[in-house]
Amino acid sequence: MGHLRYVHGYDSVDRVGRVSVDGPRLESDFDFRRARKIAGGMTLTFDVSARTRIFGLGYSYVRIRERSIGMDLRLWVLATPVDGSLIDLSLVSQVGEIRKPRRWMAGLGFLPVKLRGPIMNQFISAQQHGDVKQDLIIWSRKQYRSRPLLCRSDGEIMQFRRYCAQFYPDPGDPETG
Repeated sequence: MGHLRYVHGYDSVDRVGRVSVDGPRLESDFDFRRARKIAGGMTLTFDVSARTRIFGLGYSYVRIRERSIGMDLRLWVLATPVDGSLIDLSLVSQVGEIRKPRRWMAGLGFLPVKLRGPIMNQFISAQQHGDVKQDLIIWSRKQYRSRPLLCRSDGEIMQFRRYCAQFYPDPGDPETG
């Protein structure tokens, strides 16, 4: 199990179980927690579990359970290369029907059931957009390295890196590098 600090604004991120790799498929599970003050001092805590499935390059699917509200959602992250340095990034979210919210959240329990999911989906989409914008500085400095520096904590991710390496040119090859 691993513990990370501050990922996308979450105060606590814990890896649950092992990272699993099978060729182009990478699976990992995480628990996230975030406490935020709203409305002049009231603190809301978000308690999230995420099951991430990455299928090769460019397709990620995440199933999320927000336990403190009782909300299930799915996220898709689709990255399509445009040229040698740019990607087209599409983010899609879908919130399931929220029949009985476990806690008050901006009147969610007072809304008709059919409106709860779509309204929360708008909120989730805005959060996703903010997360991506927050990471732009990181992604703008990323570089492909045929022999990246590794550390013991990379663990199973190395199998996935080996799979992905076939899609990048060999820097030693005069025709492709």
